Amino acid sequence: MDALGIPASTVEYNIGKLLKSGFVEKKKNFFWSKKGKKIVMYELSNKSILISPNRGTSEKLKSLLPGFILTLTGTFAVWVFDTIKSGNIQNNVAQDYVIQNSQKMILENVPELSNGMSNVIQANAVWGWFLSGGILALLIFAMVNWRKL
Repeated sequence: MDALGIPASTVEYNIGKLLKSGFVEKKKNFFWSKKGKKIVMYELSNKSILISPNRGTSEKLKSLLPGFILTLTGTFAVWVFDTIKSGNIQNNVAQDYVIQNSQKMILENVPELSNGMSNVIQANAVWGWFLSGGILALLIFAMVNWRKL
């Protein structure tokens, strides 16, 4: 302890912590000091230590980036599919409906026209639900696994 320049209590405390963690083990051998006290010998245990740097917040967010890209790509695919599928059919139906009944509807019942058009507009909101669900799933995943990321 004199050679290290630290107090004996510090050495004893640190050896106790190393024993408790399992990095150091007591040897079966011991020897006696000049004063007649039993001196225990220690040896290193056969354990590996992995030291890695802490990941910052920016690195954790970068690990979520592929999920966001996949969500945006899926949202775009849903939007394209929905536009192709429902856009052609609904536009044709809406155009036919408006052309056939335009004068009659304008003169008699304007709210009926707005109801018909609102149904056409509401049918195209599937991609918004897909996007919000994907982002919500990523946020829940990030909150649950934040320490592991």
